[in-house]
Amino acid sequence: MKTLSIVCLAFLAACTSNRVQDSIPAFSKEKVCSVQSLEYFKEHSTSSQVKKKISEEDIRARMLSLEPSIRKCYEEEMAWTGKHHSFNLCFVSGYSKTGAIDFFEFSTQEIAMTKEFKSCLSELKRSKELIGLKDLSILQPYSLNPKR
Repeated sequence: MKTLSIVCLAFLAACTSNRVQDSIPAFSKEKVCSVQSLEYFKEHSTSSQVKKKISEEDIRARMLSLEPSIRKCYEEEMAWTGKHHSFNLCFVSGYSKTGAIDFFEFSTQEIAMTKEFKSCLSELKRSKELIGLKDLSILQPYSLNPKR
């Protein structure tokens, strides 16, 4: 009886744990990114990229440092809509040899984004993390879920 109680208690604890991350499907660029983003990235990325002046580690760090601003937009979106969606977000951007932005888009096909959410994300174009990028295209996934 004691063993049965422990097993039941463990089962209930496992069932009640709220794991939001598990509800987000694995990122698949074909299922998350917009058609325009995928077309741009396919046309402007090369499999054998020339050594850039900026390292992959630096790019990764810059993309990670964008996350607090993206989270702020996401939390504002939840407040506007009252919906607490968990979803993947696709960020694709491209920069010319002179550093001009050729393409910039946050997209997802998992939910419908409001104009306010899109507008908030588009403000990140002026982010300091994106200054100085040249002759480069980026596809970066972000997983968004409510804080519990």
